Amino acid sequence: MAKDGLTSLKNEILFESPGCALLVSGGKAGERVSYGGRSLLEPTEIKLSEDTLFDLASLTKPLCTALLALKAHSSGHMDIFGPVAGARAKCTPLDILRHEAGFPAWEPLYRFGSRGEAERHLLESVPLKEPGTEAVYSCPGYILLGFLLEKELGAPLDELFDKLIREPLGIGKGDALFRPAAELRPRIAGTEIDGGYEKEMAQPFGCSPPPVPGDGLWGVVNDGNARFLGGVAGNAGLFATLRGTFALTKAFLRTSSFLPPEILSLVYNKGRARAGELRSAGFKMKGSPSWETGEALPEGSVAHEGFTGTFAAITGEGEIMILLTNRIHPRHPGKPFTSARVSFIKGAAELLR
Repeated sequence: MAKDGLTSLKNEILFESPGCALLVSGGKAGERVSYGGRSLLEPTEIKLSEDTLFDLASLTKPLCTALLALKAHSSGHMDIFGPVAGARAKCTPLDILRHEAGFPAWEPLYRFGSRGEAERHLLESVPLKEPGTEAVYSCPGYILLGFLLEKELGAPLDELFDKLIREPLGIGKGDALFRPAAELRPRIAGTEIDGGYEKEMAQPFGCSPPPVPGDGLWGVVNDGNARFLGGVAGNAGLFATLRGTFALTKAFLRTSSFLPPEILSLVYNKGRARAGELRSAGFKMKGSPSWETGEALPEGSVAHEGFTGTFAAITGEGEIMILLTNRIHPRHPGKPFTSARVSFIKGAAELLR
């Protein structure tokens, strides 16, 4: 992939993040990639490269969990249209995929002390609203979906990812994985040194996130719920290079997906919720209320963001935009990343025309 055409965009992003990797594919752009800056500033300094692994944060939701659920349904191993067994409300896996099952946006599940107690809470104490009422982005919902996939398919989520997604797509183990081994740390972009942002979020619940390693969240997932679950969860935990992220995103293209058309259509069409965001199976859609990032996207686009400064979008024409950063390293800057994402989208759109 050529490295020209994205240099000015990369330099702009580097004002907001220690390092970044950018990709634009399709249209007049062909396939272009650019990367630069530092993958790590503390406890040492490391230059970012094409082999850098990023904590994808919530990109785990579409690129692992949603992809697994849709593939499991298409192969007959999971019914995403059927009710979730044991759930207090009559929600379906498809409702969860679309963030319209009625679950809250976020809560620290580690306050329950064990995975079993957390799962019981998700099934019995929530949803908080009637499924289909409102589309509200939910990390707990996707965590439950990860639990359901493991039960239905009979293996841990990271093993399912390897067997059903990574290997069929021809993605190398070093380009997309959960729980990266210690020897890979020199290749991994750092996130927060102290996990301070989530500590503040958890305080009203009377708890604290799982302990942060002595040298910070370097090679360890930044998300506290995912750390509580051993680094593998339906909401977060996936690490990937730009190459790996691109290959996973392409799995949703109409021209190259391993999903049948009738299932893939769920990715590009909104759900049944009468209010809230515009959500499809795994993604947020252009036109979603009060979504400034979405306003910059071309018509027909679906996209997803990640807390660590990640972003992936597919346009209605099948073009792909990916932005990976370590913008919360060494500490969360305390401000939104919206303007940087919008600048990237506008610049990428120009390259595609």
